[in-house]
Amino acid sequence: MAGTSEDVATRILLVEDHQDTREMLARLLVMWGYSVMPCSTGAEALAIVPAFQPKIILLDLGLPGMDGYDLAKHLRPLVDRAILIALTGYGQQADVERCRQAGFDVHLLKPVSLAAGSQRRLGRQGPWISQGACSSVSGCCSH
Repeated sequence: MAGTSEDVATRILLVEDHQDTREMLARLLVMWGYSVMPCSTGAEALAIVPAFQPKIILLDLGLPGMDGYDLAKHLRPLVDRAILIALTGYGQQADVERCRQAGFDVHLLKPVSLAAGSQRRLGRQGPWISQGACSSVSGCCSH
């Protein structure tokens, strides 16, 4: 599912194993002008990244097989400048620290509240994330 003008739109890789969540988020992000490549497993993500070269990676932590922490460690060398965002139901301080150690830039706790006019931005452009939905890992959403 590609967005409108790939050379202008920020490319987002969305890795989410829950089909309804993946489809809803992908559609929403495309509506906001992003170019989105959805996938459901770590293996798919690793296969897609070299050609797609995402600027942002939204990554569920509770993936089957290779979990999001391990996937982030594999992705980081391939997309050094991309923003890695953990999208998860795991919200304890130990989970946030584990995200930081795995190479994530941002830790978002599900359900994420995305709304225009909030105070923090997703990546360098696009929709905003309400402050309460964001936990700081490495200057959360400060890009």
